[in-house]
Amino acid sequence: MSIAGAGARTDAMTTHQVLGAVGRRATGLGLAALAAALAALYAGAAITLPGAHAGLVLALCGVAAAQLGWVVSLLTVGPRGGVLAGGLALQIVLASLWLVSRTIGLPGQGVLPVGELDVICLLDELVMAGLAVSGLRRGTPRSSLRALGPCQLAVTLAGATLFAWGGGHVHSAQAQAAGAGVRFGAPAHVHYFCHLL
Repeated sequence: MSIAGAGARTDAMTTHQVLGAVGRRATGLGLAALAAALAALYAGAAITLPGAHAGLVLALCGVAAAQLGWVVSLLTVGPRGGVLAGGLALQIVLASLWLVSRTIGLPGQGVLPVGELDVICLLDELVMAGLAVSGLRRGTPRSSLRALGPCQLAVTLAGATLFAWGGGHVHSAQAQAAGAGVRFGAPAHVHYFCHLL
């Protein structure tokens, strides 16, 4: 092989490695942003639930801790095989729990209604699962660049999720039971998310 041929091959490998690193870094940051948003959401849901739901509060705290642990792993270890596989498993379990709770029902909860905010959580989990699967597959430099679009989507969803969460919601039925009606400014029980699972 000539010196020029060896140099061209080295340049191509360097380009491949740089593009691969960019794709991996973007995947890791996108996943970390979205997982951090969901960790905040689950923690907020746990904190604002009434005390009668102790089991649900513990479950929500556990999910928040798991998402936060994944964020720490993504930022310290990076989006490597084991880290991505662990996060993928977490998102699949959460999405499956949501699906079961809206179709068959969970013990002690029955079939839960579908709400805007829990659908946002489901969408976040599915996007993270897709990004994790994408990160687990070895791609070409071109596919590494393609990772930037979904990662931008993940960061955008993280912002939208936190924005939606910040609004909370009021149970008008509880307000009526308290004799307050459903007028603007009526006292009622305000919290973030009835059921995320």
